[in-house]
Amino acid sequence: MDSGETAAGRHRQSAKGSPNEILNRLGLARLLTRLPVPSKRDSKRFLDTLHSEMSKKYSTLSQWLWQVATNQARVPKSLIPAISELYQVFDFLICQFLYPAVAGQVVVTRDPRPENWADLTAITRSLKGTQSPDDVHYEIPKRNLACSDIAISRLTLGAETTTRDNQHPGCEWLLPLSGTVSIEYAAMPGGSFEKLCTVSAPGQCAYYSSDKAHRVCNYSSEPAELFLVRFYAEDRNRYKHSGENSKSRVSKITPPKKRSARLK
Repeated sequence: MDSGETAAGRHRQSAKGSPNEILNRLGLARLLTRLPVPSKRDSKRFLDTLHSEMSKKYSTLSQWLWQVATNQARVPKSLIPAISELYQVFDFLICQFLYPAVAGQVVVTRDPRPENWADLTAITRSLKGTQSPDDVHYEIPKRNLACSDIAISRLTLGAETTTRDNQHPGCEWLLPLSGTVSIEYAAMPGGSFEKLCTVSAPGQCAYYSSDKAHRVCNYSSEPAELFLVRFYAEDRNRYKHSGENSKSRVSKITPPKKRSARLK
């Protein structure tokens, strides 16, 4: 079976140069299983969207996740806003799985070969239902290491600009290439933010948990360039679901149950 992780050359890309569908489907499924289980109501709405847009009918969200992980289900780029809304996760995180993962070793250089990197901000702005602040620019490599549960990006943050707040399982490592930025945590859900630390280039970095709402802020009068690594591999049992009618803490990738044959 084609793993879906190295099939970049066999998929048509859009006019903007990004793939028209998620190519790293296993990586996407691995991330989604680390997120809180959506409520039954939200899951049904999403499954109805799959049925209407793709003529595919799934009885449960777990069934869809299984088919995504095993490369039996396509995930068009147009579904990214719906997935982001369903799991209440940063749409940038979902977009990173548009590009394939490669087994073995991956080497991606940016200078002098910027074509190895994709403009993630332009991709998200082209999707209906997504928003991106001005002067916040993300770039991602067009190849990733398979099953590493790591996402790499380069962030350019304009003067006096703040990223959208987001949270996801795992932790982040941030290295300023130029400028000075602050990492802030939400004091409480939907409330004000408190400064965690401030780091400057060269020679300083920040390593922090990302399972709490956080943002990166540039309060200076000069732009800042940052190298950001997200580590998704984390104890999934930490992420409890607060949605209605849910009995599970996290989603599971499980094969569909087979009916046992009766002996005549």
